[in-house]
Amino acid sequence: MISDAVFGAGNHKVVSVSLVSAPSGFTAVHNASFNGSTDQRLLTLGGSLLPTEEVIVDFVVDIKVATTGQFANTVVATGASPLDGSPIPQATATADINLDAPGDLKKLIVEKSTSRPTARIGDVIPYKITVKNVDNLDRIDVDIVDFIPPGFTYRPQSASIDGVSVEPVLSGRRLVWTNRTIPASSTVTVRFTLGVGAAAAGNEFVNLGWAEDPLTRGRISNVGKAVVKREVEHVFDCGEIVGKVFDDKNRNGYQDDGEPGLPGVRVVTARGRLITTDKYGRYNVPCADIPDQRIGSNFVVKLDTRTLPTGYRVTTENPRVVRLTRGKLTKLNFGASISSVIRIDLNAKAFVGSSDKPSGTLVQGIDQLVRKLAGRPPSVLRLSYHAGRDREQARKRLQVVSRLVSDRWREVGGRYRLDIETTIVAGQ
Repeated sequence: MISDAVFGAGNHKVVSVSLVSAPSGFTAVHNASFNGSTDQRLLTLGGSLLPTEEVIVDFVVDIKVATTGQFANTVVATGASPLDGSPIPQATATADINLDAPGDLKKLIVEKSTSRPTARIGDVIPYKITVKNVDNLDRIDVDIVDFIPPGFTYRPQSASIDGVSVEPVLSGRRLVWTNRTIPASSTVTVRFTLGVGAAAAGNEFVNLGWAEDPLTRGRISNVGKAVVKREVEHVFDCGEIVGKVFDDKNRNGYQDDGEPGLPGVRVVTARGRLITTDKYGRYNVPCADIPDQRIGSNFVVKLDTRTLPTGYRVTTENPRVVRLTRGKLTKLNFGASISSVIRIDLNAKAFVGSSDKPSGTLVQGIDQLVRKLAGRPPSVLRLSYHAGRDREQARKRLQVVSRLVSDRWREVGGRYRLDIETTIVAGQ
């Protein structure tokens, strides 16, 4: 038997127990649960031995590599008389062993690789782990561990070690090949395949591998890494954008019947992609983005106003932000219309004293202008203020006049959206 008192708790591990030989009719077998600690029985109960008969049991124990000193391992045999069942004197045997811990062992070197740099959902990816022992001493009872990416699955019967089929123990995302021996100054190669499941998320899949001490569960190697980038599937992963730049004749921001597209107009994405509309004013942004799988992503498109026909101005938001969803099409239109520009030049004389209050003459002029604009084709009103040094006051006065024009426009029930532009001109 082995006890924690011999080598110390946690410093030993039973690798195997086998019944080498026994006489005919011997009914006891090796105890599969023997661990030398909580269970110290090598054989199950029930075997009978006649005089001169013997039983040979072989067991292998792995001792923690740092363990050193002289140890005595004792085996005790007990039994009962076949005549009356009374106990017979126990027999004891001791085996002495002197353990010298080797010098500091170098870490095993683990390399992880795959022949597939990219993958899509449903693909099967082959992986290879090489474990190199640079010491001149065999490393026995080593666990080789592979930590698979989320959403990946192991393909049964695909694993081999140096060409020999060996199935790993699967526990969660861990694949473990237990009790391996890495010969001195040699390399062991593990090959296996993983499937990319529908739950695999992200733009790259990272697979890790290392060697582990089964006694301490500590790593005895570096961590090898293999990275596979996700291959974009346009149908399932991309967010597509289609749209049109149209002549918004009634300036309501929507394409109505009789409002044609504007050709040759350029739109720009936030990442610098330039797209020009066709002869019907249409454009599209193929695979504009790969949105967040859970909540989607925002995407920005801006119309380049310099490419609009002469006299046209945008009647919709510019730039525009839309929400993209994986595998879905998003529509994004821009409206523009040709407008006459009405310019009003203002200075300090249009206001009461040094205040921001418009003079009565200015209010009366705005009332007359708004009524005229209501009966004209769509127009743009440009307010220019000729300022001195106080640009902050100029800005406030332009805001007051802009609000006044907007209020009057609502009062007369303007049939289109009146765009108001403001600018500050240096000088009186």
